[in-house]
Amino acid sequence: MANMSAFDFIGTLDADTVELDKADESAILLAALEDACTPEEFAVIMENSTELELYGLIESASIATEANRIVYKQTKQMNLNREQSKAAFRLAKKAGAACWKGYHKARVKMIKFRNEIFDKFGPRAKSEAKRVVSGARKKASAMSGNTVTGKTISEKLDKKVKEYNQ
Repeated sequence: MANMSAFDFIGTLDADTVELDKADESAILLAALEDACTPEEFAVIMENSTELELYGLIESASIATEANRIVYKQTKQMNLNREQSKAAFRLAKKAGAACWKGYHKARVKMIKFRNEIFDKFGPRAKSEAKRVVSGARKKASAMSGNTVTGKTISEKLDKKVKEYNQ
């Protein structure tokens, strides 16, 4: 018991008993759309996110828009500082700094735990993502001729469903 990690409970969890809520499904759908669209297409979809809410594709347009803004801001900020971050890590490593050693140790653990999560929950995650995107695709077909983004969304979700089926 003394060697037991704080995360050893992952092995005792059953992936099939965990359920997603509407916010989770909305996040999965938006991630699928972002992956399938060009940045310009996705920007148009997000500008018209109320359509997604009206047709029942996402739970809340305002929450989705805010989440997208936060992710975009963080991503842009991270990209702007990427070179500086690399330089800082290299300097800390070369100096043998304690903070580098702590960071490296934590990073190795994080990757180990991430892989355990993917091994345990990955198959269920794939089927859930497929279910969410397929269900949204059916709803999006009603948008096809009626909204600004309907055709784009419908086509992009078709593409994602085909990817899941391969």
